[in-house]
Amino acid sequence: MHPFYEHQAPVVHYTFKRDLTFPLHLHVNTELIYMERGAAEVTVGDKVVEMHDGDFLAVFPNQIHTYRMFSRREDTACQIIGFDPSSTGRFANTMLTSYPAQPLVRAENVHKDVGYAFSAVREAKSAKGQEHVMTLFIQLIMARTLPYMDLIGKPNELPQDLTAGIIEYVSGHFKEPLSLEVLSKKFGVSRYHLSRIFSDTIKVGFYKYINSMRISSAKELLQNTSRDILGIGLDCGFENQQTFNRVFKELTGLTPKEYRKTYAYPLAPEVSDLPVRQK
Repeated sequence: MHPFYEHQAPVVHYTFKRDLTFPLHLHVNTELIYMERGAAEVTVGDKVVEMHDGDFLAVFPNQIHTYRMFSRREDTACQIIGFDPSSTGRFANTMLTSYPAQPLVRAENVHKDVGYAFSAVREAKSAKGQEHVMTLFIQLIMARTLPYMDLIGKPNELPQDLTAGIIEYVSGHFKEPLSLEVLSKKFGVSRYHLSRIFSDTIKVGFYKYINSMRISSAKELLQNTSRDILGIGLDCGFENQQTFNRVFKELTGLTPKEYRKTYAYPLAPEVSDLPVRQK
């Protein structure tokens, strides 16, 4: 598994996923996941949980987490909302000063309002100037789910060490040419020491780590935008389309074109119209 620091610009970011697989990462936003259908293993901090039909999960700011899908892509329907916690009124301080001891809310405890609110956020996403409306529905989701989470106060600061510094630096520069030599000069340590950090601590080689980040970013753009494939590859740090296609297929089993055709956002309604589980 390979963590990286993900920066999310929009105040509210909604995605529908058939492929709930994403490398270990963290970000300053809150992330809410509603599994309409499917199964996945989710790691949040030191908690490892399995999500199934109708389950809900919350990841608070700066919690390291990862997703690994168990179900087939065609059998998976998952909605994710990412948002700036400061935009959620009375819930903002809770999300900034604590984290859930139990981030998962099982389906039998998920109120019918949660599924409704996710659908409403999705609908508002397609209209301009609806972020205020989306934050109101996010507050509804939090009101219905927070009672099932045992909140723990978190430290005032994230631990800082060389590995964390490398993760944060690379996450902000992975679209640029990067090498062990660049990091060696940046952090004042040898290439050998850096290589050991990636293999022993992050548990993946440096270049595979970089490519995983680039492909994860490309998958999001292929699923949720209509941008041209070459432009996506170049923007995600690949030098040319040939390299982009080769690495993408190595890591996903599909070409970028095949991936978009199969998992692009417009395909979502046929699965997400599943009936909402009642409380």
